[in-house]
Amino acid sequence: MGGRSVDTALLAALDTALRSLASQAPAAAADALRQLTTSPVQELRFLACRLHTALGQPDEAIAWLLTDERNLRLGWVDSARWASRELIETTTPHCTDEMLDRLTAVLLGYYPAGERRRQKGQPSAWGRSQYELLSAICPSRRSEAVRRRLAEWDRKFPGHVPSPPTPIQAGIVGSPISDHAARHMTDDQWHRALDKYTRPQPERFWHRRGGIHELARTLGSRAQQEPDRFTDFAFTLGPGSPAAYLCAIVEAVTPHLDADRWERLALHTHQTLGSEAAPTICRALQSAPQNFTPALLPALDGYTTDPHPEGDVRDADTHGTRTDLLTAGMNATRGQAALTVAALLFHGSEHLHALTPLVTRLANDPVLAVRVCAAQAVLALMKHDPQIALDTAEQLLNHQDANVYNASTTQRLLINMGLVPRPGS
Repeated sequence: MGGRSVDTALLAALDTALRSLASQAPAAAADALRQLTTSPVQELRFLACRLHTALGQPDEAIAWLLTDERNLRLGWVDSARWASRELIETTTPHCTDEMLDRLTAVLLGYYPAGERRRQKGQPSAWGRSQYELLSAICPSRRSEAVRRRLAEWDRKFPGHVPSPPTPIQAGIVGSPISDHAARHMTDDQWHRALDKYTRPQPERFWHRRGGIHELARTLGSRAQQEPDRFTDFAFTLGPGSPAAYLCAIVEAVTPHLDADRWERLALHTHQTLGSEAAPTICRALQSAPQNFTPALLPALDGYTTDPHPEGDVRDADTHGTRTDLLTAGMNATRGQAALTVAALLFHGSEHLHALTPLVTRLANDPVLAVRVCAAQAVLALMKHDPQIALDTAEQLLNHQDANVYNASTTQRLLINMGLVPRPGS
């Protein structure tokens, strides 16, 4: 209990300090926000959400909220989405119409996977999360589609108006191994710990002790401190180990490894995890494109044909709404592959011949969410071969659905198409 109390107190103190900074030193708060918004750690994303809410920059706050579906579930133990809800409540009275439309479209298509599984003997929770977030939109700026959907949820969840958390219960699930203990663990002890917390733990540990994902964060933290040791350790993790462990190490050590050693680690991760490794390997290459080598091309090629996604996240419904395509693409394997190809081509022309067919394939993907990510790759291709890039852009844009033009990636491509002259013109 003592450790958990300290964790909760520390998080609360950081939250208070950062929100105070927003009013007393906005420039310092903005600098802190830049460091928080790129973190995959849940606690830091929670702090980013709270700071965005306090800074008074509504469009920027909503844009950040929509970058990752996990940002829609930030809050406390007894009110898991309250921080996300507060951000929406604070920003929607003042944001632009365009940003409000983007937010509305995402929320109207938002149904977490957990709500699709009905617990025996329990009423259906389908729509509860959407209700909590949609009801935070400023009443005077709600579209007719939002008003109808809220009326539907009011009928389904009578008397269940979203409520703020109870302060005494505020907290986060901590790692089952403390940072202090992790610093002194041998490799054998790490293996035993990873194996132990792969198995379900007794319910008495909930909310006091986390499992795989919380332990993966601790593992990643240690790997960041000792990259060489934990790179070697990663090679001892096989297919029976949860993907979260190996991916945490890759994310942590990528900035510290040379291209040859990173290539070996990436290939091991891909061979061990298959497509589960795609998001981690793709993001690592986007941040360090110099690490790409021809040996990694088969893996990247495979990601461009991965079956996920089978289709767009949500077809236009009876109200004409659709989940933001770029956000959907960023959360799909083929979409991440497209953004990786773009990063590699922006970095240089060394792999142009091998990557050009991937750009063409992705630009013709049947899923619009992938196409809008591929627009970034086509834009990068223009640096090296404008003619092929223009031809590929025309293929990408040859679609009846106008939603493809709404993504920022597509709009940048269109602007550059107008600036690139045709040969002979």
